Amino acid sequence: MKKALIIGNGMMGGSLGMAHTKTGKYIVDFVDKNQDLSSVQILGDFCVGSVFQYFFNRSKECNANTKYDYIFNCTGHKFDAEQLIKETAICIDIGSIQYNNTHNSLIFCHPLCGSEKSGRENARADLFENQTCIITTEGKSQELIDLAIEVFNDIGMIVHLCDTVEEHNRNLAYTSHLLHYLAFNGFADLHPVLERLSHSNKEMWKNIFELNKKNIDEALLKFTYNLALCFHNQGIQASIRELVKDIPEHFHGTALKQLLK
Repeated sequence: MKKALIIGNGMMGGSLGMAHTKTGKYIVDFVDKNQDLSSVQILGDFCVGSVFQYFFNRSKECNANTKYDYIFNCTGHKFDAEQLIKETAICIDIGSIQYNNTHNSLIFCHPLCGSEKSGRENARADLFENQTCIITTEGKSQELIDLAIEVFNDIGMIVHLCDTVEEHNRNLAYTSHLLHYLAFNGFADLHPVLERLSHSNKEMWKNIFELNKKNIDEALLKFTYNLALCFHNQGIQASIRELVKDIPEHFHGTALKQLLK
């Protein structure tokens, strides 16, 4: 059995743990800032860095239950890669925003299967089945990439590889982040999908908008041009379709696919 620690036991982290447990191949522990959602405890205040530092730096001292094969960051917050374990654990960040790193145990794997709902009560084991996961390979060994592919194949995901962090962040700005930005900024009534997205976690998306501002601003400028000058008689769907026409389809998340139907 493989051992996995999931940091952030919300809708995504909870679903990830449920899905891996369902396979019968993984024993899963959770740690969360809400201690009621944690199956293991840490010392001190909760933050992503302190959690990683605690488990990694004490790995030789802890019993077998705290030596993990995989550790997932499902919090949406960046952590300091230099605090990561230097032993056997593979560290997987599932965040929607990626950043350049050189740590040989950390890899970005982005499941494109979120929901406007949040919280552990909305987690479900089938969330990832037959959905796309984008794994960014920039600077990563083939061994690490292969292990990450296996982890997501195990829960029924279809894996596609992305060459660079910048390619990932730019493509997601067009196919996902822009839709949420529109939903929060006066466009929700133009389409049922945008209305649904307007109920997403505003604090989480505010952070994403700030971190990917350059790419979102570029996408927004092209979208408004399309809407105002080219496709105003055809509506928002035509404007978005034109916007994403050159972006590989495996970057198209659930919301975009629904909007373009």
